[in-house]
This record gives sequence, structure tokens and C-alpha cells, in this order.
Amino acid sequence: MSLDFFDPLDLADFSESFDPFDPRDWAREAEEPSRIFLGRSGDRFAFVDPKVVPIVSRHVWTYSEDNRGKAYAKRWVTVGGVRSVIYLHRFIMLDVLGVLPPTEDHILVDHRNGEGLDCRKKNLRWATVSENNANRRGYYFKRRPAHAYRTEARA
Repeated sequence: MSLDFFDPLDLADFSESFDPFDPRDWAREAEEPSRIFLGRSGDRFAFVDPKVVPIVSRHVWTYSEDNRGKAYAKRWVTVGGVRSVIYLHRFIMLDVLGVLPPTEDHILVDHRNGEGLDCRKKNLRWATVSENNANRRGYYFKRRPAHAYRTEARA
């Protein structure tokens, strides 16, 4: 896979050094994301960086929702008679950008803003399972069952 259109200095932007209050970083923020339409109906789309569109658009992407209702872009591949799924955010991190996990524990690609269909490189990072769970919405404020608040015994 050729990455001729990538500027090597642009890949260095992937670091977490983005500062929204630094005027030098405003040009990076101003770049409009591109949309990759998912499924045949085109009612859903994922945001990606304009530079990855030529590679990502070679494939047909669809989407699915997890048990919490969070949507992710994916595609199915068959290798050796075995069908498996490739998620867009993992495809971008590993195959397009070539960003490898920093340690063996960083096995998940996490969306910084929690939106599963926002696959821009500034929104993706490698995370451990605990870091990914801590980034979940409502993780710290799980609802307790009603009996957990009772202080007196039932008669």
C-alpha cells in the first residue's frame, strides 16, 4: 500500500501536543473532515481525515451498534474461508497511518471524544482496557440499584 500523498511531518502531528489555545495549531483544527458513507442507504457516515479518503474509500463500509447503542464503521473480509470484521478506526491506525501500539497492554483503539464514527487521527489513540473503560460515558456514574440506598432494615 503506497502512502505517497502523506507528508512524513504530518504524521508527527499525531502526538498529543495539540493545543486549542495555541494559534499555531489552529490551521490543523480548521481542516474540514471528510465523510465516508456507510451502507447502501447512505443514512450514516463516518468522519475521516481528507488524506485517508483515497485508501478508505476503496472498500465498502457498513456500521453496527454495540449493546450500548454506540455505532462503529466496519467491513467484513473472508480469509481462508473464515469471515471476520475489520473496524474502520483500527484500519486507519494500523494500515493507513501505521501507528503501532506503544506497549502490549495497549490493545484497543480509543475514540477521545467517545464518538465511534469519528475516525479522524486527532480523535484516535491506543488505550488499555482500563483506559478505554474509563473513557466511557457514564462509567463513573453508574446507577446503583434502589436497595443500595436503604439505611434501615425492612420489617
